[in-house]
Amino acid sequence: MELWWERLIKVSIWGMLPIFFTLTIFVSAALTKIWKGEAKKPSEEFKEKKKFYKVEKIYSKVDGLSMLYLFVCSVLAMIPFVISFNAKYASYMYEMVKKVEVVSSIVIGLTTIAITMAVVVILFDKGYYIVFSIREVLQKYKFSECMIMVIFSCIVVSGITMTLLNEKLDSIFDVGRFMILEIATVYNVVGVAYILSIICSIMFLERKKELCLLRQLYKRFWHHRIDTTHFKDKKNWNKVAVRINIEYLIERYMKICRRRRIARIKELEFVTTMECYEEKWYRKARKKFILMMVIFLMGSTIINWCVLKEDCLAILLINTIATIVSVIFAYTNVKCFRIVITRLYSDKWGYYIHMCGDKELFVPEVALRIDNVYDTYFKRMNSLNAFFYIWINYVNKKNDVIKNGFEEVILGFYELQNKNMITFLPIFTIGFFLYDEKIEINKVKTLYKELVVADNKQYSFERMIQSQILYLMKNISEEVLEYGNKINEYLKWLRN
Repeated sequence: MELWWERLIKVSIWGMLPIFFTLTIFVSAALTKIWKGEAKKPSEEFKEKKKFYKVEKIYSKVDGLSMLYLFVCSVLAMIPFVISFNAKYASYMYEMVKKVEVVSSIVIGLTTIAITMAVVVILFDKGYYIVFSIREVLQKYKFSECMIMVIFSCIVVSGITMTLLNEKLDSIFDVGRFMILEIATVYNVVGVAYILSIICSIMFLERKKELCLLRQLYKRFWHHRIDTTHFKDKKNWNKVAVRINIEYLIERYMKICRRRRIARIKELEFVTTMECYEEKWYRKARKKFILMMVIFLMGSTIINWCVLKEDCLAILLINTIATIVSVIFAYTNVKCFRIVITRLYSDKWGYYIHMCGDKELFVPEVALRIDNVYDTYFKRMNSLNAFFYIWINYVNKKNDVIKNGFEEVILGFYELQNKNMITFLPIFTIGFFLYDEKIEINKVKTLYKELVVADNKQYSFERMIQSQILYLMKNISEEVLEYGNKINEYLKWLRN
């Protein structure tokens, strides 16, 4: 019995996946019921706004706990290799311990170089850094965390060096301290090399890799108030800097638009899965849930059989019961359970896509899956929308400057082979942002006639543009419904 329990502990995580997943789903459903999440209609959540909003950052922040966890795991992973190396080359240890002061001096010297270059790069700037600063660039590369690791490893090396000045390894404790010295030295050298490579890439290379931060601009529409301290001063938003940013965004967007699956999109709309489309998209989410439960059951069974052999029958029975109970609840009409399943696999809100051949897809706003080509399309499109929204509303440049810049963007879009209202959706969206600021671009009206009226798709276009703008503005405007009237005015202007 004791041996079986010891084996069970070894497979407790992977051998009981159906149980853990089932418990997670039921606890989430219970919390949804307690917090009355099922009582709110999605349309009410869509409009619901808090009285106070905190300032949020657009760009992704580094999770300190995750980085600490990764650091600890990597250290633990290195220990077996260090032990094997030292056991194979025992003479190396005794030679190195005699030169421990030299090692310490090298580590201190490398750390000094890294700190000096860090001070230099933090004051560095480039003209096209207009919606982000050097701090966001360094944050992308986890520069601060790497500097902390380098400084910490330097302190560890210096401290261990002081305890090994007698140049002797007489006990296991001495060998352990020497191993810590080795690991800290490796981390220091690798960290300094990484820091210097980042600095050289930013300061001396002209590849403009930092512009990849623009891919996160779509998050602007997730927050009511954003931190604008990293935006450049208005006078620095010159024509060259703006063009570099826009060209990057357009190039990325046009690249995804050339994909065959994007060319097959006929219509799209930002909708909820919980009202008129509830049953339809819940069935799809349920299939994914059942498939995952079956995969978990099969995987756990294989693991349990390999470890527990014939003793796995009890745990197999429990896993099977958990799977059956989950599947039964998935087919019931328990509202809180259905909400959890829906939010897990398809979320409450997302883009409803009609493809050629009557195929339908739903691209959730947030869901448990890896991004596909459609997620990438929407993120790149909304990042382009976000840049113009920031330019129009935060910078407040002269109307002629924005107008000329936008007209150049329209000319760039004509390079697309598949010209339709889907690929030109950013143009119509940005056109609305400009129209809302009393800036009218007649070329947008021309495009409306060419891409919408000519194909007799006015109704589909109106649904698409209304849902798109309401989605983008739902976290920004205090009264999102006001945009319904503004959109109607915009549509009248397009038709006029």
